[in-house]
Amino acid sequence: MRFGLLGPLLVEGAAGTVVPLTSRKGRLLLGALLLRANETAPTHGLLDALWGDAVPPTARASLQNHVARLRGLFGPAEQDRIRTTASGYLIRVEPGELDTEEFRRLAEDARSARLARDWESVSRAAAAALRLWRGRLLEDLPTLAETEPADPFQHALETSRLQLRSWRAAAELRLGRHHDLIPELASWAAEHPLAEELQRDLMTALLRDGRRADALEVFTRLRLRLSEELGVDPGAAVQKVYLQALTEEPPAAITDSPGIPAAAVSAPPRTSHNPALTPDPARAPTTAASGATGAVPPARCQLPSEARAFTGREAEVERLLACARHAADGEETGWAVVAAVDGMAGVGKSALAVHVAQRVRGDFPDGQLFLDLRGWTPNATPMTTAEALDALLRSLDVPPQTIPKDPAERARRLRDRLAGTRTLIVLDNAVGSAQIRPLLPATSRCLVLVTSRKRLTGLDDSLAVPLRVLSEDESLTLLRRVAGPDRVPEDQPEARELAALCGFVPLALRIAAAQLRRRRSLRLTDLVDRLRDEHHRLPRFDQLDGTDREAEPGTQRRTQREAEREDRGLSAVFATSFTALPATEQRLLTLLAGIPGADVDVAAAAALLGADTVLTEQLLDSLLDQNLLTQHVPGRYGFHDLIRLYCRAPGHWDADEYRTALDRLLAHYERDAEQAAARLRRSPRAATATAGKPDERGEEAALAWMRTERENLLAFARFALAGGRLPRRRASGIALALALAPLLHQEGPLPDAVALLRQAAEAARAGGDRLGRAECLTELGRIHMQRGEFTEAQRAHTDALELYRAQGERLGEAGAIYESGTVHLFTGHYATALPLLERSLELFGEMGSELGQANALFQLGRAYRLTGDLAKGGASGARALRLYVAMGKRWGEGHVLCDLARVHQLGGDLRAAVELGERGLAAFQAIDNQLGAATACQALGRIHHDLGELDAAAELFGRALRLFRATAAEQAIARSLWDLGRVSLSAGAPERAADLNEQALRIFQASGSRNGEANVRHDLGRALHALGRTSEAAELLAQARELFRDLGDPHGEAEVLNSTGALRLATEGAEASLACHKEALVLARRVRSPLEEARALEGLGRAHAALGETARSRTELREALVLYRRIGAALAAEKLLQHL
Repeated sequence: MRFGLLGPLLVEGAAGTVVPLTSRKGRLLLGALLLRANETAPTHGLLDALWGDAVPPTARASLQNHVARLRGLFGPAEQDRIRTTASGYLIRVEPGELDTEEFRRLAEDARSARLARDWESVSRAAAAALRLWRGRLLEDLPTLAETEPADPFQHALETSRLQLRSWRAAAELRLGRHHDLIPELASWAAEHPLAEELQRDLMTALLRDGRRADALEVFTRLRLRLSEELGVDPGAAVQKVYLQALTEEPPAAITDSPGIPAAAVSAPPRTSHNPALTPDPARAPTTAASGATGAVPPARCQLPSEARAFTGREAEVERLLACARHAADGEETGWAVVAAVDGMAGVGKSALAVHVAQRVRGDFPDGQLFLDLRGWTPNATPMTTAEALDALLRSLDVPPQTIPKDPAERARRLRDRLAGTRTLIVLDNAVGSAQIRPLLPATSRCLVLVTSRKRLTGLDDSLAVPLRVLSEDESLTLLRRVAGPDRVPEDQPEARELAALCGFVPLALRIAAAQLRRRRSLRLTDLVDRLRDEHHRLPRFDQLDGTDREAEPGTQRRTQREAEREDRGLSAVFATSFTALPATEQRLLTLLAGIPGADVDVAAAAALLGADTVLTEQLLDSLLDQNLLTQHVPGRYGFHDLIRLYCRAPGHWDADEYRTALDRLLAHYERDAEQAAARLRRSPRAATATAGKPDERGEEAALAWMRTERENLLAFARFALAGGRLPRRRASGIALALALAPLLHQEGPLPDAVALLRQAAEAARAGGDRLGRAECLTELGRIHMQRGEFTEAQRAHTDALELYRAQGERLGEAGAIYESGTVHLFTGHYATALPLLERSLELFGEMGSELGQANALFQLGRAYRLTGDLAKGGASGARALRLYVAMGKRWGEGHVLCDLARVHQLGGDLRAAVELGERGLAAFQAIDNQLGAATACQALGRIHHDLGELDAAAELFGRALRLFRATAAEQAIARSLWDLGRVSLSAGAPERAADLNEQALRIFQASGSRNGEANVRHDLGRALHALGRTSEAAELLAQARELFRDLGDPHGEAEVLNSTGALRLATEGAEASLACHKEALVLARRVRSPLEEARALEGLGRAHAALGETARSRTELREALVLYRRIGAALAAEKLLQHL
């Protein structure tokens, strides 16, 4: 058979006869299947393709009927073409049967021939591919063609078609067949009036055919069209042919596109969703003149403003622009286009990169990212690979909670995110090649500009752009542009001396010129006189460079004399700039230079200075105007590293004043962080602890502030905790660590949280702060539990309980008992957990803590549910829900609603369970709580699994797993793996189910989670049963039943008994099976679980059928069917109905 998508949908039989497809739904179905040929097309996607937004309740049944009709049209010999899979349908297509696949193969042949410079083969393959084109993709099915995955596929095909036309034209011209090519080329050029390569080739063919006037007319039309639509002139390649036409020179031989080596040309890649060709969605060849700008501003533009009066660097700018054109207009090569700018500090590396980036931003419409890698930032460690990847992924709108933990996974995620895009990335202030390599995209459509003080020799195939100081003339030009021509007269000899004293370094030149512009009374000669005094010069430039460590291969260190000469120029500028400042600005600058963290806002700077925010903002803006501060984000102020170093030099500040100012800033951060934490905290604080007033702006604003200040708060907390014998500073560090705990608990990374809280707990112990240590241990225990480190969690809560009791702190005591009970609940020690949770509820009630009571009621509801008492579980959860709603705690609502959904699920009311689960998810989403949303997805996935909606369940479980992995929440990860294993087993994939359950089992065993281990052993046994490994399956099921019995979980035991009954029916006979299902039936009815009751009845019916007791069997099976239908377990009901 043959299938056609390039035009109206076409199906041909083995004899070449057209197979009639009169039903529109049938055509839509076949088109949707062929778009994912040889891959599963998910059921939900097929439903959308056939019915759009109006999917009827009977859609799944109708879909099955349409599939059956389609199979019938193919005939008896081809009915197995369409196969039913666990999550949808798959159509099998053999090589050569699908036109888009043939198009891809021929495009690859043309590419290979082009690399070999076999122009005859290029022309032949390209022509064959182009003949397959009967029209737009699925031309007769526009509703399908406009949806995923067809729409981007169509765009990619059009791009590849244009590329093939260009290749064929170039090949024919090389072969001297210009005369016969002209009609075809003219048609193509008319169809693509802005495709300069086609227009150039048409002009060349006409010139070779002696039609000079026609060639000039083509150029005129192109120039007018480009001018009117894009505001640009034709590119250099077209201009060259135009000049040949004017001078009547013979046209030169056709060459490859400028700047693109022939070996770099690659065939368009395939997409992950379609076996047919999906070319890279690049622009058509040279659609505008090189370097053209003026595109619509992209959604993500992080580029800083360009430096005013950018001067010089013509050669370097041209090299970088050529590199940018290569990325924007070149062909896909599979590796990033990288330009690395290196040079000394202050030489203008960042200014050059930003200047070029601003010029070419229109060529990279998918975003322009800027990232400071802190490679040479004083008193700050360079960004790690993981941190840099995290920052880039966040810039690309990847939610923080979904970012993988492993740096290699983050790098893969970044490459995936950038694939198929035209994105410009500026990586500023890099420490070395190793820091850069993982950040590079795997596509030559992206441009990466890197700046570093060191030559990045380890970046293979990158364009190295070494940056030297400005020439004397360029330096004078820059001085005059910034200061004003009247302030730096051309004929004044001191101007050249000033440039020399500045070392011809752009940063120094700018600061000197700013002084002349701002202080009209300062004469050029006076400034030069001051710069001759070396008393306040910066340390040697090697010291400024971070002592330069080891010189990289192929580089040479500067001599001491050279370093001292350069340092004199810079230090003089910094000194005169600083001393020219008013005293208040000097004071603010030096205080800012000494604080931890990368930047500050106005409020923090005001606290440091001890002034009001209005005055502080004026001072900050003044320093910003003089290039002494930087601002990459509105409202936040940072330092250039050179100026920070200068301001930290001895003699610039008073140590006592600095300590006082730092204490003010610490108090500011401590107060604001505690106010924000009061909104985010999930448990009541000890009554005698220092507690802040909740942030009046609400939880959303508190979370936003905490996220913005996160890095500064972490830096200050670590700084303060390292304060040694300074009690006040140490206390601030402890307070900041406790304030950060809710954010770190919610968003991670959890390992960082553990390290910080351990440091805080140790500081509290060293300082004799028993209550502070107890609080740190409580928060540390919560983090340990979230990580699945139950032994460490229990130890922390036990130690905290002793400290609270010794202090007579009853609210803290209640909290420690509650946390201990929760750990026991998670590890499956239900008998121990229940009295602890009940005691904590009693204590919270005595202390009047509604939040504590709500938390205890929620966990008690879970405990009652897990021990089979669904009625008490539901009642306890309902009480907790009322309290959370009254307090406005949406996160609490979300958790309780998800657990109540589980109660209804076990009780057989699956539709009510879905409604509760969706309400829980909405509550979490309303407050941007991604971990909570993941928990809700997990709960909803389990309900959809019981409903037989496996696609929806798998999607929800996969989403939950991604979110949990981002925060390294090991227990939640294990539960998600188990959930996915259960779906895989239901979908008929026991091997994958076994693998997922084995992964989960290792995590549960390592953490001591008996409940998790019981569930996984149960499902692993079921998977091995399906794989025929019955002895191992029997052993695992026996272990699971024993664990559930020890846990006091009758529902879990009933599940295992039903699974064991099914296994014994296959291995030991009907009598052994009956015993298991009878026992399961008793337990299921005791705990009121209609789903397990139905499974037990089904098992009894199958066993009685095996014994020949047909009437009894049919009665039991019908009872099971009624129960399945009543609770909405559609998949189970369908399977049983087929059996009946």
